[in-house]
Formats: sequence, C-alpha cells, structure tokens
Amino acid sequence: MSQRYAEQHRLDSRTFLHQLGADHAQDTVVLTRDLNPHVEPTPRDRPFLVVPPRGEWMPAIVSHGALGPGTTEHLSDCTVYVAPRTGLAAPATCPWRKVAGVADGVTAFAPATTPSTWSPIGTQAHG
Repeated sequence: MSQRYAEQHRLDSRTFLHQLGADHAQDTVVLTRDLNPHVEPTPRDRPFLVVPPRGEWMPAIVSHGALGPGTTEHLSDCTVYVAPRTGLAAPATCPWRKVAGVADGVTAFAPATTPSTWSPIGTQAHG
C-alpha cells in the first residue's frame, strides 16, 4: 500500500455508536466532519468518543495528529469537548462544549459530574 493511499484512507474519520447485540448496519455516526457545528474536525483529524459507565456527561477527543502509525494517550495535540450523554439521541444537534484545545497544552483530563467541573489535570509547556 502506498503512503499516499494510506493517508487518504484515513481522511474523514468517523465515530459510530453501536448497541451491543444490534446489527452493525444500525450503527449511528456520532462524530465526523460536517455533522455538528459545535465539533469541527478537519479531514485529517480523528474523533473519539468516551462514554463513561456512569454519569450524565461524556467527552469527545479530536486528535489532530492521528495520521501517524498509531495514537497515544498524550492529549497535547487534541481538542477536548464535553456534552450530556442524552445528546447521543441526536448527534447532529448534540450540544458539545469545547473544554480545551491544542493551544491550552492539556495532556490529560479528569471527568466530573457536570461540564463546568471537567478540568485539565496536566499541561505541557510550549517552547
């Protein structure tokens, strides 16, 4: 596979919601480019959704450097959003709220029960 094909193959990544036991044809796209005006990934970005087992809120992480051979837990090249879990019922209008961007230098975050208390727990100095 050529490098150019590999990069094009990774463009416009999407995150799906899958219900265990359901046919994958019923999966719903919940994060992708041009779906929701509150989350605007570029064609090269890779969106991820984290749905904690408890709580009413969930974070979305948009990796801006995901075209390499893999991703890491290092968030400094990511934008982090948070929304109520109920927003999954209507992904195009889910009220995502930006918590941190690349310029903030966030390297990790701590989930909480309300979006105003989601907080960065690590930062990276930009030099």
